[in-house]
Amino acid sequence: LLVLSVERRWRDARDPDPTRFKSQVARFTLVDLAGAESMERSHNGAVDSAGVGTNLGLLVLGRVIHALASNERVPYRDSTLTRLMQTCLGGNAVTLMLACIAPTTRDVDISLQTLNYATSARDVHLTVSSVSVVDEI
Repeated sequence: LLVLSVERRWRDARDPDPTRFKSQVARFTLVDLAGAESMERSHNGAVDSAGVGTNLGLLVLGRVIHALASNERVPYRDSTLTRLMQTCLGGNAVTLMLACIAPTTRDVDISLQTLNYATSARDVHLTVSSVSVVDEI
């Protein structure tokens, strides 16, 4: 998870109070969801906490995507991943998902799972508005 926040601050020349300024904040978030493959392939058959955490995060993310697409209660708090991604998924954001699949016959099952996951994410529609300007003192 990589979050880049950019804040713009400025003073209004017409404002007589020199301590007052305006600000806008924009956030760019990149999330790598690698690890959707089975524990057997990704962790040499060993069940470890990293693999379980990754798969649990992806499972909950799938539930969040489904809830957003069907206008149900969204379980953001069920996973650290979804809690960190809450503003990207259900907030005032433009969200894109890139699904990477393998062209080999060995990976057909994983590629189909990835495409189904991406298809469900496509059904989520967010309403985006411009970034608001905040007056601060």
